[in-house]
Amino acid sequence: MASSLPGNPGKPPSSQVERLALFDQLAPLLNDLYCFYVRVGGWKEITPPQALDIKRQLDRQISVNAPLFSSRFRRMYDQFMQLCFDMMAVDGQDARLRTLIEHRDNLSTWHMEWRTLFCDPNKSPPPYEVLAAYEALMACFTRELGIT
Repeated sequence: MASSLPGNPGKPPSSQVERLALFDQLAPLLNDLYCFYVRVGGWKEITPPQALDIKRQLDRQISVNAPLFSSRFRRMYDQFMQLCFDMMAVDGQDARLRTLIEHRDNLSTWHMEWRTLFCDPNKSPPPYEVLAAYEALMACFTRELGIT
């Protein structure tokens, strides 16, 4: 017997319902990364370690739920992440943030040890590239859900 979703007794989960639930989980995290990189919205409340943790959460959810998404969506997700993170840093170390330290290191919450979490400033994409990749990813995400 198929399992049912909370609030829908007896109704089996569908991939559409599962993707909507994933959207509710993933969209705020994707938006947090976008804000962190482009320095809009709540970017000041997101610390560099939190940005790396958000990446890990997203990667895990996208990987586990890959069958629910098209190859186009996964490709756009990878492009967004490659703009945000230098994943070819050093073996055994976390990805590095591909954004500038400036404007962050003068925040009252700043810790000097966070400098090591950033890659070479020359590898930081301009904010408009991050914005374009984010918008394309979110447009693809909502299109796949049939909500655009």
